[in-house]
Amino acid sequence: MTMEPIGTWHGVTTDELGCVTHLELQDNRLAGEIPPELGSLSSLVRLELTQNWLSGGIPAELGNLKNLFSLSLSINQLTGPIPAKLGGLSRLFTLYLGFNQLTGEIPPELGNLTNLNGLFLAHNDLTGHIPGSIGNLEGLEFLALQGNMLGGEVPPELGRLADLRHLSLANNRLTGRIPSTIGNLEKLLDLELEHNMLGGEIPPELGNLANLRSFSTRGNDFVGCIPAGLRTAALNDLAELGLSYCT
Repeated sequence: MTMEPIGTWHGVTTDELGCVTHLELQDNRLAGEIPPELGSLSSLVRLELTQNWLSGGIPAELGNLKNLFSLSLSINQLTGPIPAKLGGLSRLFTLYLGFNQLTGEIPPELGNLTNLNGLFLAHNDLTGHIPGSIGNLEGLEFLALQGNMLGGEVPPELGRLADLRHLSLANNRLTGRIPSTIGNLEKLLDLELEHNMLGGEIPPELGNLANLRSFSTRGNDFVGCIPAGLRTAALNDLAELGLSYCT
């Protein structure tokens, strides 16, 4: 065992008291399971384990890290459910769990993360509905749920995410119509809905999305016409559906 101070170890940062505040070990070929003992690092602000070979489940003990600002476990081989206890990380700003093999439903407790700016759960094997509690994350700018097996309807509560810039729900099993409340997202830049089972008419309220730069819809069953306000260069796939602008 090394006798060097912990703060000199690779990827480890400590404060003036010697408490670990940052553990940044991305792309280090780490294998095995995430040790639950990490949950005892009460001063930890950033846990970055992206792009390793980690397997097994996400330890529920990570929910004890009340000072955590950023949690990134993306691009590993993690399995099992997302622990509901992560919903207690009240200071969390970014939660990146994408590109794993996580299963089960999105815990509604994640709606308690009211300081969250980015939620990336894309490219897992998540099932069930998108919880309406996600609409409580009023500071959210980035929501990526694409590439899962999520079903049911798009919750209208997402229309409360007034700061949202990027919304990707593509490549799931979503049904029903696009909720008209999505038209409230006036800061939205990207709306990705392709390859679901959505249908019906595109709500005219989406014409309020003046900042929209891309709107991906192919692989659904929309009918009717394109709201006149959606005159953006990024609507080629709508044209492929044979839809014209509303008059």
